[in-house]
Amino acid sequence: ITGLSAPTGMAVSGGYLYVAQENGTIRKYTTSGTLVNASLITGLYGPWGIAISGNDLFVANGGGESSTIGEYTISGATVNASLVSGLGNPTGLATDGNYLYVTCWHTGNVGIYTTSGATINSFGAPGAYPGGVVLDGNGHLYVSTLNQVGEYTTAGVPVDRKSTRLNSS
Repeated sequence: ITGLSAPTGMAVSGGYLYVAQENGTIRKYTTSGTLVNASLITGLYGPWGIAISGNDLFVANGGGESSTIGEYTISGATVNASLVSGLGNPTGLATDGNYLYVTCWHTGNVGIYTTSGATINSFGAPGAYPGGVVLDGNGHLYVSTLNQVGEYTTAGVPVDRKSTRLNSS
């Protein structure tokens, strides 16, 4: 796919690819690359992470004063543009269908929220400036920072890296 404006986040669901762009829009494509909607969601300020659960599309809107997690439908309708607010520049976003896992660049934390926006917990990420976050099928989170990846349980408890593939020594 070409002609994008600095793509910053992506998610795949139901044969569609959703792409966040630095220009404040979310585009929708088929997974074969055909553009479906160039302006699925507009008016965002620094969208980064995207996560999808069922028909809900969650967006980490990380710029300036609008540091929020917004909830939208996969057809682009706004459900709650400020589902979670007051975040420190959210960049990464993952969901297991019940919880949202959000990395915040400025605070160095990973926040855990319900998909209805209630705060559950937060924990410090390894190193500085957490960016990406993904979930595996075993209930573990992987959080990237500037120079490392940390592995955690979904409760935020570090996993012993000496026994994992993340140990590079």
